[in-house]
Amino acid sequence: MMAYRRGVENMSATWAERGFAQTSGVSIVTHAKPVRLIGDEGIVTGVEFERYGERFVIEADMVLKAIGQTPVPVGIDRELLALDGGTHRHR
Repeated sequence: MMAYRRGVENMSATWAERGFAQTSGVSIVTHAKPVRLIGDEGIVTGVEFERYGERFVIEADMVLKAIGQTPVPVGIDRELLALDGGTHRHR
């Protein structure tokens, strides 16, 4: 599952990349604004989104934050993804 806060027409991915994702079983939910991560004992269980004024939850055991398609140089000395005040654990 992939959630995107704007419409398909605004995606920087090419039509071929979107097509590949969809034929590989990836569902794309558009106009979905992330509201909060949902978890149990420090383990993520879902993400709450808002779309057109209504809220909904997508169950998840892993959440990746995509910030675009700009290449990141190898050897960069920083954390690329962090949770504010949270800890990272997986099952």
